[in-house]
Amino acid sequence: MKYVLTLVMLMSGHALGREVVSASSIPNSRYRTISKHPAWNMPDQAIVIDADGRILRVELNRDGSFKIHRVIAYELSPPQDFPFGSSIPNDQVLVNLRSLTCQEHGWRLWIAVTLGLGADRSKVQKGIYLPFNFVYVFREGLDGKKTILTMTFPEVISVTVADVNGDGLTEVAVENADGEVTDLDLRQVDAEGNLTPISLKNIYEDPLISSRLSVSLGIPKPGDWGIERSERRPMPDSTILERRRVFRWNSAQKSYELVHEINTQEKLLLDKVFDESSIQEKLH
Repeated sequence: MKYVLTLVMLMSGHALGREVVSASSIPNSRYRTISKHPAWNMPDQAIVIDADGRILRVELNRDGSFKIHRVIAYELSPPQDFPFGSSIPNDQVLVNLRSLTCQEHGWRLWIAVTLGLGADRSKVQKGIYLPFNFVYVFREGLDGKKTILTMTFPEVISVTVADVNGDGLTEVAVENADGEVTDLDLRQVDAEGNLTPISLKNIYEDPLISSRLSVSLGIPKPGDWGIERSERRPMPDSTILERRRVFRWNSAQKSYELVHEINTQEKLLLDKVFDESSIQEKLH
């Protein structure tokens, strides 16, 4: 089965920008508001776009002045043959778009990443809204046009549409983050253009207790991409435990299996210098 993969633009939603912009550099008449939420006893929170396509997070004061926090990303103009423009909510802006075409079965997938405001999970009672990424998977084919999947993440790092596990099929991998913790949503594309989740349950098993766990696609190798899991756990005695595990796809079992593990223990000295005290490496 032959697929045609089109990359319109590859960018991370808010990982792009840490650029600081002064309010005086963008006059009030040169931006348009995409999303705005009133906050109790606080300035309205908004996402705006300036004349250069920069997406900004701002606070709008009652007197008409505003404060710009940072550049989040850049607006993406979709190609003329993108048929789902009206399916993207008006309070979101497109920042990433991929497509996958199967000419044999007559369908095409569009994977769109947008950016908008969402209620912060830890601050929802205060009405504080922060930038969130929204992922939409659209399908156009002989049965018409459909939205087949929607997802929401605090931040999308990357979208990969490829055979990421070497099984000869195409997967859609969305690497996402919540603060310093990264995660992975992985789905396989079947012959009809449907998406089936690939279980990563065993990758999350046996964590370090109360540790910070991150899961991401590993460094790609032709036909042999893996998934990496890393975690850190500070200890009361100023020791930091680190564990890195690499998983590869087992075609016979149709699941990921552990193939490599590195355990590191570091001691934090009073002068803030790390003293590497032990490293254990295991091959599975």
